[in-house]
Amino acid sequence: MRTSTMVLSALVCCVVGFGLGWLCRPAPAPPASDAPPRQSEPGPPPRADTAPPVPVSLESEDADAALAACRSQLAAATALMDARQLDEYGTPNPFPADLPAVYSDEEFYAAAVSEALESCSIDGLALQHVDCSEYPCLAWLLSDGPGAHAIKDCPSWREHFPRDGIASANGSFMRGDEPARYVAIGEWSPEHPSDDNGIKRVKLRFDQGRAAVIEELGGRELTEYEQWEQSVAFWRRQAEEDEGAARMLERVLEKEPAREPEE
Repeated sequence: MRTSTMVLSALVCCVVGFGLGWLCRPAPAPPASDAPPRQSEPGPPPRADTAPPVPVSLESEDADAALAACRSQLAAATALMDARQLDEYGTPNPFPADLPAVYSDEEFYAAAVSEALESCSIDGLALQHVDCSEYPCLAWLLSDGPGAHAIKDCPSWREHFPRDGIASANGSFMRGDEPARYVAIGEWSPEHPSDDNGIKRVKLRFDQGRAAVIEELGGRELTEYEQWEQSVAFWRRQAEEDEGAARMLERVLEKEPAREPEE
């Protein structure tokens, strides 16, 4: 937030500096005329209680210096923002040249997901979105209950991806008046496992893919209260078999947020 404010301030400064430079440009010379100079008519005498106008001087050099300083500030703020984004999100992760197609080709990866769903009779998961824009490929599936483990434990999936190099995520959003769940899954190859940059990129792409799925299905993000309701429902299910989950449910119930007003 602080970096964004710095960039905005620098932009405003540059706009002001540009305006000053424009105001301070040399005035154009008046057009030449053959007519004799016109005698000015005397105006009314100045009022006794009116101070004479104070001349204002805007030096062009000062405006240019201010504009240059603003440009320097903008460049510094932009560089800082780029550095922070690089630290948080990394750089795009290209596919290694020796990867099998199932790891790098969108159609092959989608086919591997569909094969696992069919061969292991995984009901409640439906393939929605695949992204192979960079390594590794990721797939998003709508879920009525099963998680990513239902796919990764399927023998046909392990035939394609023998190493358990799975990257996965899950979450909920609102679709109409009902919450919908999704899972996301990706696989790192044994020869090219995840690294720090790859993990950063997968985290960013999980968020971007989530937004894409929500948009494709005409959904929306959960409100704070809806998120709380989802958490309560989850811990209630867990509390039926786990005493520790029952204590967690009590803590969640104590943190009930205010309900948003209906539009």
